[in-house]
Amino acid sequence: MEENGEWKADRRPMYDRMVDVPRLVWWSDEPEARVPGLADLRDWLGEHYQRTIRSVSANWYRDGSDSVATHRDRVPFPGDTVVAIVSLGARRPLVATPDAGTPPRRFLLGHGDLFVMGGTFQATHQHGVPKIAIAEPRISVMFRT
Repeated sequence: MEENGEWKADRRPMYDRMVDVPRLVWWSDEPEARVPGLADLRDWLGEHYQRTIRSVSANWYRDGSDSVATHRDRVPFPGDTVVAIVSLGARRPLVATPDAGTPPRRFLLGHGDLFVMGGTFQATHQHGVPKIAIAEPRISVMFRT
């Protein structure tokens, strides 16, 4: 994916200013043309979850200082959607925090792991990838309905 995508350093509005996104991002209107095998995985996930995968994107966490803040994905139907993440590279935590006030859950995702946020997850939880002291590179590929 590194060789076949165009990784970008992005900027986003946060509160009253523009900030650098602390990771590199990738997306394509035709990801299957850019990354061999991506269409097969997209189609398999769509068939398995009986949904149409509408977008494919990726985050490249270059080291432990790259992260994504706790958030909810912007999805058209937060009560009935699927966001599937395939982890490639080094093991890295993903933290899921329920709105109900129960403690966050920490999932250590390694190379080849699949983490699926389906059903009401986007409406009832937030998730993020925290900064950590030391980490090898990791890419997460996101498939969204």
